[in-house]
Amino acid sequence: MSVSVPRPPIFFGDWARSHPEPMQHSETTFRFLDRVADPYFAAVREVINDWVGRYPGSHASRLLTRFGSESEQEQMGAWWELCLYTVLTASGWTLEPEPEVSGTRNRPDYLATRQPSAFYLEATSSNPATDKVAEHNRLGAVLDALQRLEISGFFLDVHWDRVGSSSPPITGLRKALSTWVSGLSREQVLADYTRGGVFALPTWRWAEHGWQLTFMAYPWGEKALASDQRLPTLGSEGSGVAEIVDHVSPMQRAFRAKHDRYGALPDPYVLAYLNTSEHSATELTHFNALVGPLQGAPDGCWYTRRGPINRDVAAVIAVWGIRPSHFLTPSPTVFISPWAHTPFEAELPWPTVIIRSDGTTERRVPAQSLHELLGLPPDWPGVEPFTPG
Repeated sequence: MSVSVPRPPIFFGDWARSHPEPMQHSETTFRFLDRVADPYFAAVREVINDWVGRYPGSHASRLLTRFGSESEQEQMGAWWELCLYTVLTASGWTLEPEPEVSGTRNRPDYLATRQPSAFYLEATSSNPATDKVAEHNRLGAVLDALQRLEISGFFLDVHWDRVGSSSPPITGLRKALSTWVSGLSREQVLADYTRGGVFALPTWRWAEHGWQLTFMAYPWGEKALASDQRLPTLGSEGSGVAEIVDHVSPMQRAFRAKHDRYGALPDPYVLAYLNTSEHSATELTHFNALVGPLQGAPDGCWYTRRGPINRDVAAVIAVWGIRPSHFLTPSPTVFISPWAHTPFEAELPWPTVIIRSDGTTERRVPAQSLHELLGLPPDWPGVEPFTPG
């Protein structure tokens, strides 16, 4: 008698995809991956399906539900947990999802064991505030609508000085923008650009319903005019308002939410911090956010002007800029605290910074590269056809 073997769970179905367009602002990462037709992203889907198939079956359904969420934060949080699970198990650790902890109903994401070591692992991220998510969604809908506008002879640069508290009249904006561009002479704009550079390009400002947008028209070159492909309407975009980049406060919020959630644990407690800020962050950025005053910075997550805090967190795995199609680089960094009640001494498969109590450090490099550990080519998944989002 034959015995049926259950198929491993997958997220991305095996169906023909026919949409090659770049990621829209209003799309979530996994919605985009599920519809885009390109060998580059097919390779990403294949790896994610393989990872999901290796995930403990009793917990995989919860993971798949989160991947199917309409929330970008929920999707990326689930992927971050899956990525941690895959890399650590590939390096010899056994991970038990949602282990029971004595004295509390709360459960950390994983208990990791590899004799003679063990530690509890909690994944977290620098999720933006609810009002910022709503603002991002309103702006994304406007930019997507403008990207679909067909304009000949020019591509547009757009900067936003103010995002309104409600959706603007997009139809009217598109019509007014088309009228402005149609009144421009490509030849004249090109001549002005040749003489005066970018500051000679025509600009148009739109301000309604609490919104302020500024557009600049760039003339197409001869190759673009001769192309039979539809060129993007928006060539570049960004905020026109100077912002103070703060990587410390989001990490501090993550610590406050997670650091004492499970009480006194029998093994070291590690936070895996996914920095989702739109502003770039480096290993040094995260180091300064942790040790603060020891580097002449504001109060940090591990050290303040009053001394060490959050001593239940023995180590932090921190990374910025990682996503499903780019997880070989940039690499997370492991930071080990000298102030932990239960010290962390195990080796993990990422670069490690061992912090001393005076703020000096020792850096340890893993013996094996991440692509070797995961059995992937060093240039996986190849040359990206365009930059998403």
